[in-house]
Amino acid sequence: PFLNAFVQNQNGDLFSRIHRHPLIQGYSLPYEVGHAKLVHSDWLRSALIRAVCYCSSVEDFNLERIYLELTCLTNGYSLRFVETH
Repeated sequence: PFLNAFVQNQNGDLFSRIHRHPLIQGYSLPYEVGHAKLVHSDWLRSALIRAVCYCSSVEDFNLERIYLELTCLTNGYSLRFVETH
């Protein structure tokens, strides 16, 4: 993995997606609990843009989008927050 990207050569075709280190706890936000919602909103937007750039297939992008949405929901953000940010 380079820059948290997983790149694989499959018969001459390159495929890429977001890489998640297996030892890092999943569904956790990269900021402290006390940060404002705006900070997490910016994080979600940036993470989605990164997913668009890194994922070579729509399926991989959708899996990453769902992971990001679940991360916000798991950390106490409402479905409305996820849908509007």
